[in-house]
Amino acid sequence: MVTEQADDRRELDYLGTSADYHRNFPTIVIQRHLHSPARGHCIAERISRAREAALLSFTLPAGAGRRGVDPSVMSAKHRATLRRDGGEVLAAVAEPSSFVAQSFVAQSFVALGDSFSEGIGDPRPDGSGDRGWADRFAERLAAVSPGLRYANLAIRGKMLQQVIDEQVPTAAAMRPDLVSIAAGGNDLLRPRTDPDTLAQPFNDAVERLTGAGSQVLLFTGFDPGTFPLIRFIRGRAAVFNGHLRVIARRHNCLLVDLWPMRVLADPRMWSDDRLHLGPDGHRRVALRVCEVLGIPVDEDWREPIPDGPRPASAYRAALAARRQDAQWARDHAAPWVRRRLRGASSGDHMSPKRPELLPL
Repeated sequence: MVTEQADDRRELDYLGTSADYHRNFPTIVIQRHLHSPARGHCIAERISRAREAALLSFTLPAGAGRRGVDPSVMSAKHRATLRRDGGEVLAAVAEPSSFVAQSFVAQSFVALGDSFSEGIGDPRPDGSGDRGWADRFAERLAAVSPGLRYANLAIRGKMLQQVIDEQVPTAAAMRPDLVSIAAGGNDLLRPRTDPDTLAQPFNDAVERLTGAGSQVLLFTGFDPGTFPLIRFIRGRAAVFNGHLRVIARRHNCLLVDLWPMRVLADPRMWSDDRLHLGPDGHRRVALRVCEVLGIPVDEDWREPIPDGPRPASAYRAALAARRQDAQWARDHAAPWVRRRLRGASSGDHMSPKRPELLPL
């Protein structure tokens, strides 16, 4: 047991220095939780299971090649797996996690999920509803795919199982060329949610969509480490992201990795509720999706955010921040807590904003 734990620590330490791996999986938070006396054991077990799933899920033909993992620093169990398979096992974390299409063309696109894909936080100037990354991306996709038909079934507040039960069957029946699914974030906000339990139903949903002939687009979660309200889910989000990478590779999905988008760590990318992206955040995510699909754009999501006005003094800045915190607690946090206590959701009794595949 001691030897196995030492092997696991050596593997994490090695992978933490691998450039490929470090870009694609948050090893820093894994190591922090792994060595934490209070929480390390539980998180380490979850990381181990996610890593095991990655290592056991993909076998390449002999000579296919692999980057980022040195068998000499892998645990004895993983080395035995390599020998048993007689080939090379591809860890989902060993290759870049975003699959870039040369030039993706689709005649139909359906977006599934929760508030992220509904577009909450990005209101249209005319007050006709929310826009969001999916609408923005659809507009750019239509520029290279004339006649594109687009549906958006995402509804705020939906849990993963609700998305699977209510949206996936409808999307599968539509048989679109491209379907995006981004869900699970609301589940992770529940303190008792184990991210490992989300992986299998998510995998089954993706399998159903690919079985309908659609190219599936997935998203990892962004890094919540800089946000006071949701910082506590960082470890679980990292584990869930690991499962999503495994699922993406298993089903040849397109994958948009939001975790390394450091620009999203800036509070100015978010709306006043601190839970949803603001207009510029949605715009940058749409640009990132275009990049993954090879759709030409004339903007760059990496563009630095202009510096705002500097406060007159540190005291005034701190005072303004406390006022903003108080207003946020009154306007956003308190209603959210009341809904949780009642078992209600902001999306209850709401309908999708684009329930049918129609031209833009």
